[in-house]
Amino acid sequence: MPAIPTNRVEWMRNLVMHRLCNRLAALLAAVALGACAGLPTAQMALPAALAAQPPLTVAGLGGGRTGEFTLAGERGRFERGADRLTVFDTLSFDRVSARYRTDKTAATCRGRQTEGSVGVLVGQPRPFEFQCQYDGAFAGQLTLRGQSGAAGTQQQRSGRMTGGGVAVDIVSVHRLQGTLLPLASPAGYLLSVDGQPVGAVELTDTRPRVWLPSGPAPVSAAVTHAALTLALLWDPSQRGD
Repeated sequence: MPAIPTNRVEWMRNLVMHRLCNRLAALLAAVALGACAGLPTAQMALPAALAAQPPLTVAGLGGGRTGEFTLAGERGRFERGADRLTVFDTLSFDRVSARYRTDKTAATCRGRQTEGSVGVLVGQPRPFEFQCQYDGAFAGQLTLRGQSGAAGTQQQRSGRMTGGGVAVDIVSVHRLQGTLLPLASPAGYLLSVDGQPVGAVELTDTRPRVWLPSGPAPVSAAVTHAALTLALLWDPSQRGD
């Protein structure tokens, strides 16, 4: 409430303007929120061959630490976590984990990253590293690593899934469709075999979308498990704090 001037007419005018401004601010905020809510979800840039294929959705993940998921008609249960320990506001230790089990395969994953700061400078003396072990009908390993860099720069990831006699190369994608500037954290991942894109994971929504190959079973299995694992991962670069 504004202070009451000696002139009552002036005071009444100020009061009316004050209330109008408050209502206008509330109206503008509501309009802005409504406009944002109506915007379509950002989509990851994809190679033409994959963009022409219809994606599948990993249903059931949301923002939960535990639950059930469905992908390509297969159901399973998952657990995941992400924790950070900060020491004297100079060192931060990130730990992530992910597990899932279907009727045929079980996966166990762990990852870590160390971030340090000196004044306004922030870097990663220990870049992000994430490793998974798969047992059951599909047996294999996945390794994903980040590049050491300053905060605010692209948190690029690359790695490989091996299993069933297949090697799937993994690289993070930071560009969105219709935009020129890349994101700092991954918008998703591109999965390739022998240099050819065969699958992808899009992480721009709480319901990740995946593109899976329809080729030989060993390739399809390796790409599917890699995509599911990356969809489950809570990457430290995506904390948003």
